[in-house]
Amino acid sequence: MKRYLTIILIVTGMALMLIPFAGDLYWLSRPVLMEGNGEIPEVGIDVVREDGYVRGEDLQKDIHTPPFPREDYKTGMMVLSIPKLGLVSGVVEGTTEEYLEQGPGLYEISPLPDEEWGNVCIAGHRNAHGSPFRYVDKLQAGDEIVLIFNGFKYVYHTQRVFIVEPDDWTITEPVGYNCLTLTSCHPLRPPYKRIVVRARLKERVALEQ
Repeated sequence: MKRYLTIILIVTGMALMLIPFAGDLYWLSRPVLMEGNGEIPEVGIDVVREDGYVRGEDLQKDIHTPPFPREDYKTGMMVLSIPKLGLVSGVVEGTTEEYLEQGPGLYEISPLPDEEWGNVCIAGHRNAHGSPFRYVDKLQAGDEIVLIFNGFKYVYHTQRVFIVEPDDWTITEPVGYNCLTLTSCHPLRPPYKRIVVRARLKERVALEQ
């Protein structure tokens, strides 16, 4: 009897030790918000590369289709992957609290990755609702961030991570090249500023059909 009691106490103690990590475990175990509930598909060959970066004028020319209208974007049409952080998630269609409870959200004013000179802007929580962007402060120059959208894989390389005031909207403006901007609250508690990750488009790869 004492043996069974000891085992129960050990298991209970281990469970209590895991409670602080419950949020992270929840996020890692939750299903990805993406169409078909599938995984990121394998990719084909590179289609645009020049001096290590994609030129904006080539981005539209090589797709052979007009840019996807922002107003037609729906939750799950785009997938965000940050390999260094172990994050893979569908991108929801807005940044209201209701949307961000589901995962990273595309700014309502954001262009989509296939738009020339587009600055794709995505927001996410760091200390609530799964905290998908909790560790974005760990990203460094050169770290890869990937978007899967409309038949293409867009690979971005982190340029810098910086802090701005919460009302600084200049971070959403075009910067003269195709880029990705991730934003979240900073610091974790109390979050009175915003942390920003800026990444530049490195390559665009056509997905195999």
